[in-house]
Amino acid sequence: MEEINKIILKVLDEVACNNTGSCQINLQSKTAQIMIADKITEALDPHFKNLIEDIVVGNQNELPR
Repeated sequence: MEEINKIILKVLDEVACNNTGSCQINLQSKTAQIMIADKITEALDPHFKNLIEDIVVGNQNELPR
């Protein structure tokens, strides 16, 4: 879960106008919500694909059962 948090925080940091403090996003705006959700989804997609692949084919680092 910590890795997912890092990915989300990185995306939010990028969306927040590079921490200039001069940009504010209206989180009540549906457009802003969709834009942020799309960016988070895009960033998490490879992580979840790897996770699903590990579940389906097995993780090579996993100990034998």
